[in-house]
Amino acid sequence: MHSNVHAAVINKYNFSYDTVSNVIEGNGLYWKRWDESTGLSIDSALSQFSVDGWRVATSREMISMYNVFIPAFNWGIVVDENSGRGETISVPDYQNLVSIFGSSLDAFGGISNVLFGSDLDADGFYRVAYAQYSDYDPIAGIGADNPRYESSFSDSSYSVQLVKEVSVPAPSNIFLMVIFFILGKAIVLLKKNQN
Repeated sequence: MHSNVHAAVINKYNFSYDTVSNVIEGNGLYWKRWDESTGLSIDSALSQFSVDGWRVATSREMISMYNVFIPAFNWGIVVDENSGRGETISVPDYQNLVSIFGSSLDAFGGISNVLFGSDLDADGFYRVAYAQYSDYDPIAGIGADNPRYESSFSDSSYSVQLVKEVSVPAPSNIFLMVIFFILGKAIVLLKKNQN
């Protein structure tokens, strides 16, 4: 029996989601989808994924991503980890966000509570970004760090936002040899022309 796998890449703004690898690329980073870490604590997500270079997204990275997907609001005002903001957002903004990032819990149109942050104030607390439907309209926000969200906190309706740097492939040895050969020839020709 033969089955065909159909690869698809979903693009929104400067983000792309590859449905085969289940990885998102955008803003110079690879991002894990929210459904990949549902129910994990920050500690357990890092234990599982950090060996491959994944780390918890910083406040600046999450805010930058929210500014792309939910541009009607200035999310930059909550860069301080002790500040937060919540807003009613448009249906298209919500749909664009979850078409790329998925959701932590597929209920009621999708519920996403995503842990992130760097704990810069060393209080042991992290932040949550959320996107979900309220009674009538979608809402989204970025919360201040909270004593509830320690690195060991987990819940079946929460995810952890993991990111890693986009790797730039190193030049191959053959490419370097060709460059050095060309440079060598150029130097020889320059010396001949000077004499």
